[in-house]
Amino acid sequence: MASSKRSISASSSTQAQAAAFDETTAALRDIEELPLAERAPGYQALADRLRIELEQSDPSRPSDPSRHTG
Repeated sequence: MASSKRSISASSSTQAQAAAFDETTAALRDIEELPLAERAPGYQALADRLRIELEQSDPSRPSDPSRHTG
């Protein structure tokens, strides 16, 4: 029973990772379609989103809003 729970958890984790990858790929594609002079805000927003997702995915990392810069 425990191994089936692990495989379900691994499967949903893999699906979540695939969805996040697809969202990131789409965001990059949208940014790259903009004129060069207009891309910086899109890249910054994507970087901010990815940083937040990474910080939230690390359970050992304490949440400290004062560490954010921007």
